[in-house]
Amino acid sequence: MSRVASLSMKAASPSTKRQMFVQWFRHGDLRLHDNPALTRTIDLAKKENSEEGIVPMFCFDPRVFGNGATSEFGSLKCGARRAKFVIESVEDLRKSLEEKGSGLLVAHGKPEDVFEDMFQGACQNTVPR
Repeated sequence: MSRVASLSMKAASPSTKRQMFVQWFRHGDLRLHDNPALTRTIDLAKKENSEEGIVPMFCFDPRVFGNGATSEFGSLKCGARRAKFVIESVEDLRKSLEEKGSGLLVAHGKPEDVFEDMFQGACQNTVPR
């Protein structure tokens, strides 16, 4: 299931706020068509007249991907074939987004850490309009 995050960033002027919407694509939702979470994100961005738009992202969580990601029984949570399928799906998603004039932020790390870093960086890089 995809998640939607909204961030209000304060610029140098306390009365100025900018809003950025993040569309977090997860393993089972790596598509543009028939994606209710993406539709909701688009609707929210339009409703808020967001000048920042939508930041699509996918995160390769080390708790799911990689040799260290094992189940309680010691087997890999994501085997080589599944990992290849996910990588190809992320590549297809990126290509589809680029065809629509967007892009895809792809990160490796725990999503909560990636989001925190991304939001802190966005807040620090905020400039007055």
